Amino acid sequence: MLTKTKEKIWTYKEYLEIEDENRYEILKGKLVMAPAPNRFHQKFVGRLY
Repeated sequence: MLTKTKEKIWTYKEYLEIEDENRYEILKGKLVMAPAPNRFHQKFVGRLY
């Protein structure tokens, strides 16, 4: 018999306690790894400054 496990809901406090160097975001209570900015983003932001 298959049982569905309840997914963990992350809080901002837990997010602040993460000690690795990866980039994360919390989306609707789920912790997801945030992608690094791409070249277009870097070029665009560079033009702003």
